[in-house]
Amino acid sequence: MVVVMLATEGFALSAFVYCLDHKRRMYMLQNGISQEEPLDVRLDRRLFGGLFLLLTGIALVIFPNVASSAGLEVSPTTSLMLIGILALSAGLATILGYCILKRGLSSLADRGRKL
Repeated sequence: MVVVMLATEGFALSAFVYCLDHKRRMYMLQNGISQEEPLDVRLDRRLFGGLFLLLTGIALVIFPNVASSAGLEVSPTTSLMLIGILALSAGLATILGYCILKRGLSSLADRGRKL
C-alpha cells in the first residue's frame, strides 16, 4: 500500500515539475529568450536519469531478498516486483538511447571530418 502511495505521489510531483518547466519554456519563447542547451549536456542528463532508474529498479527488486536474509520479515509483493522491473526496464532503455545517440553523434562527426 505504501509503495503504491509513494509511486502515485512521485508521479504527481514529476508531472508538476514537468508542467512548471513547460511554462518556463513557453514564457521564454514568448519573450524571445533562447536558452538552448548543448547536446552533450542533454545526453549527460539522459545518462544520469537512466542510471538513476536502473539503480532504483535493481534496489526495488533485490531489497526484499536482502532484507529477508538479514532476518527482517519482508515479503516481496507482486506490485513491488512489477514496479522494480518497470523502473529497471526504463533505465535500460534510457541508457540504450544514450548509447545510440552518442554513437550517432560520433559517426556524424567522423563523416564531417572526411568531407
